[in-house]
Amino acid sequence: MQLLAKTWKLIRSAVPAVLFVVAGVLIYVFLIRTAPKPIPDDTRPAPRLVRVFRAEKGTRRLATTAYGTSRASQDWTAIAEVSGRAVAVDERFESGEILPAGSVLIEIDRTDYALAEERLLAEIKSQEAQIAELEQNEENLRRIADLQAQLVSVAEDQLKRLKGTPESSAVAKNLLDTAESTLLGYRTSWQETQNQLELMPVRRRLLETSLEASNVQLRQARRNLEKCSIVLAFDARCASKAVEVGQFVTVGERLGCFLALEKAEVVAMVEPRKVRALFPRGIEELGTLDLTEIDLGESLFKKVEVPAEVRWGSGETSRVWHGRVARLASGLDPATRTIPVIVEVPNPYKDFAPGVRPPLVPDLFCEVTFKGALVDGVVIVPRDCLQEAPALQGSASASASPNGAEYCVYLLREGQLHVAKVGVLVLEKDHAVIERGIEGGDMVILTDLFPAAEGMALEGQLDEGVTARMRAALLEGVPAGARLSEAPPAKEGAP
Repeated sequence: MQLLAKTWKLIRSAVPAVLFVVAGVLIYVFLIRTAPKPIPDDTRPAPRLVRVFRAEKGTRRLATTAYGTSRASQDWTAIAEVSGRAVAVDERFESGEILPAGSVLIEIDRTDYALAEERLLAEIKSQEAQIAELEQNEENLRRIADLQAQLVSVAEDQLKRLKGTPESSAVAKNLLDTAESTLLGYRTSWQETQNQLELMPVRRRLLETSLEASNVQLRQARRNLEKCSIVLAFDARCASKAVEVGQFVTVGERLGCFLALEKAEVVAMVEPRKVRALFPRGIEELGTLDLTEIDLGESLFKKVEVPAEVRWGSGETSRVWHGRVARLASGLDPATRTIPVIVEVPNPYKDFAPGVRPPLVPDLFCEVTFKGALVDGVVIVPRDCLQEAPALQGSASASASPNGAEYCVYLLREGQLHVAKVGVLVLEKDHAVIERGIEGGDMVILTDLFPAAEGMALEGQLDEGVTARMRAALLEGVPAGARLSEAPPAKEGAP
């Protein structure tokens, strides 16, 4: 009985808890059934804000930059051509000084050369007197020969008369022998005179040759006198000096070096791909050249002028000179595998202002900007806008660029991202020249998107500054003149 009472007590105490649980379950089921159903939400996520600029088509003058060292276009070394003591030196002949053409830099003692000139003049006078004496002797010999010819004629007549008389006595025979002997003597004397006359031309040639040699020596002596004065060949700036007054100089000794003022040169080391970037479509006026038959410098850089800007320094101390490409070096530099391009700069010392505008002196390390062809129908974009094709998501194959890579550009069209494959004509330092794939008025995205998917929602914010800079870059350096025509359709894999 006690066990039954305990069990009933336990059941009676558990009833409230069971009722509480059942009530909770009923309330939960009621709430679930009476809860409102969810309404579908068709709203899209907010579009991402990106910076864009408006692309413009136009004409662009291609350019590329390189670096090089300046030098004088012409240097002249003063070299002693005669030996002697330097008796005078121009007081302006010092390193750094500018001297005009015709300046007498150095005077070498000319005493020995003046004495040599006097000695040769005396020898020439003596030889001329000998020639005059020879001519007088020849005239005298001719007169003697005429007299001897008359004596021979008289002796021959006398001999004929004696031969016509009868030989009746020994006296007549002796007279005949005497006449023959006399005739023979006259003939011998006449022949000796003729022999001397025949030798006269030879003696005259010997004397004339000796006189000519003396005249040559006299001209050489006078040239040595001229060489005693070392004269500056052109307007130049002195680079070095190696002589002083009283110093003895020898033949071949270097006395100083001078640099031309008329123009300077900058040897810019340009990569081959940058040279190609100046004329990516070739030069229509030249066509194909045969370097074995033409002068390259005459045919290329005078028919097609390539302007260049030389810049040295930075900020307020920078200076810009304008020049042109004069020629290319004979081959690649073996150390850097670059092409040495020679740029001529006229009047490198013009408009010099101390502390403000320096001159283009030798050995300055300069930046050179080359101006190449004019191309029409291109778009300029910042180089950062280019995206390499392998990094894109869901993009088509891109167009090949000059360096073999494939590029695309992000465009904003109708509020969505559009990945456009582009044809890159030239890659410059800060810009890329696009010849196809972007039209005028397209909105090019400047913001770096990651990840980027075709069709993603975007909202563009126009950057007027970049738009203005791209427009300025498009029109930069475009003078009136011939331009390269629009590029023909590219072949597969070519820009």
